[in-house]
Amino acid sequence: MVLGDWSGDGGTDFQDIVGAFVDREAGVLVVGNSGDGTVRFFSIDGDPRRSLGGIGEGPDEFQRLGGVFEYRGDSVLAFDRWEYRASVWPYEGGRVRWVSVEDLPVGLRFPTLRGSLRDGRLLWTAEAVDDRYDEPGVSHSRFVTVFLTSPEGRGFQAVGETAGAMLYRYRSSRFARGMAPFSPRSFAAAVDSVVYFGSTRFPQAMRVNPAGMPLESVHFDSGRMATSPSQREADLTIRRSAVERMPPTPLRAARLAELELLPYPDSLPAMGAIVVGRDGRLWVADYVAPHSGADQAFPGSRRWTAYSKLPMRRQAYHFPERFRLFWADEAMAVGVVQDSLDVERIVVAPVPPEEGDGSR
Repeated sequence: MVLGDWSGDGGTDFQDIVGAFVDREAGVLVVGNSGDGTVRFFSIDGDPRRSLGGIGEGPDEFQRLGGVFEYRGDSVLAFDRWEYRASVWPYEGGRVRWVSVEDLPVGLRFPTLRGSLRDGRLLWTAEAVDDRYDEPGVSHSRFVTVFLTSPEGRGFQAVGETAGAMLYRYRSSRFARGMAPFSPRSFAAAVDSVVYFGSTRFPQAMRVNPAGMPLESVHFDSGRMATSPSQREADLTIRRSAVERMPPTPLRAARLAELELLPYPDSLPAMGAIVVGRDGRLWVADYVAPHSGADQAFPGSRRWTAYSKLPMRRQAYHFPERFRLFWADEAMAVGVVQDSLDVERIVVAPVPPEEGDGSR
């Protein structure tokens, strides 16, 4: 099933989809559309039901919608990444409940909602950044703490910490700060447990229970390769062309100069997106080498590999086009595709049964 077009009538015109999931028991498909800040409800067959939210500062609006997640089988859990707070939207309507993190320790910042557990506790991450920069062009790890709170946002139960994206900054310009390319991923979440993983230099995930006790490690293949000069130059060419489209200003000149100092790792952690399915499998997208700026902005892949709880058990699935996965279980996968005009469409695809190792 495919949902989405650019017809102008609004119901299935999507822009900047930030999440989608299926609640099979409730018979609902939910899509988070950040372009207009709406949470949209459809039947599993794709029939529109209603749209809630909007962009604004009102009681039931988002400054910037950052994700949607299933919550306890009867509600949508949404994240406002501008306000760093969560909200609970019942399927059948009713009062919207807003939740903010109340006990974030000193030194951590940017709380980001990642989902919830079956008992209603909320799963978050927060960052601790090493702001000591000794010389231009040096990168530092961003440490990501994974923690749980009560459904009301109270408490702080840390369950893991991992190295996240590499940050860089140059003293020559206040504009040159951001994420280095091909940065490591930080973590993913399952409904009944927590899964987090470190640098893609050592591609393995650790599954822990809600109390933070480790259960097992899941190793996966990131396709890591040495970074060649030609790969670095190809990436820089894309970035230079984007900057050169700016009007000639001192800022453009500064950014072009900073690109020449951009730090690159010794190897490509060739990892795409990572999703933990409702059935507990770890889905990893095949790496797609960037050919344009759009490729970097859309981390989709035609081939995804699902790793089961059993060590080294994996199953490859092939989709008709580049597919950015949001949600999956043992029978269906939900994600978004994007055409050459940047029109986004939701795709609900069947997942063939797992039959040992192999491809589907």
